[in-house]
Amino acid sequence: KDVDDDTAKLIVVNTNLNQRQELLHSEKAFAYKMQLEAMKRQAGRPKENGRQVVANLKTADIIGEGNNESGRQIQRYIRLTYLIKPFLDMVDINKMAFMVGVNLSFLSEDNQDILYDLITDNKMRITLSQSEELKRLNNLGDFTLEMLDDFFNIAVDEKPKKPRSYKFSESHIATIKKC
Repeated sequence: KDVDDDTAKLIVVNTNLNQRQELLHSEKAFAYKMQLEAMKRQAGRPKENGRQVVANLKTADIIGEGNNESGRQIQRYIRLTYLIKPFLDMVDINKMAFMVGVNLSFLSEDNQDILYDLITDNKMRITLSQSEELKRLNNLGDFTLEMLDDFFNIAVDEKPKKPRSYKFSESHIATIKKC
């Protein structure tokens, strides 16, 4: 077919989205972003930065209708394209919840790098409520390594500690009594 670049991109993306059954979150995210950008250019609108483009719910709704998703869900997927690769990989393999990834995508790349190092070094998982608070703190400009240390220490201290329980078999107890 003799079509312009944006139409060709839309054809390729739509074909891939419709023919493959299982897509990673990252694959959907970049496909939806590509669709959105191509649709924007086709409509003759000026190019905008990613955040403004994502905020245009009308175009996201159109993409959603063709992909059995809501416009809001399309926006969430596109937000994932702002994650650093290690976080995006974690979302893809379900080591990080989708909405946690969406919230963390609002952090700058530098802050995401700091957070990634902290959680991998300490083998932690981020909850949805923690990700919402981290997003809020990032927006306030109060995002430092010291703040993160305090934030996660507070979060750990708030959890009630369960007393350890031990189970021994009768034969093990009998062996101990003999000693």
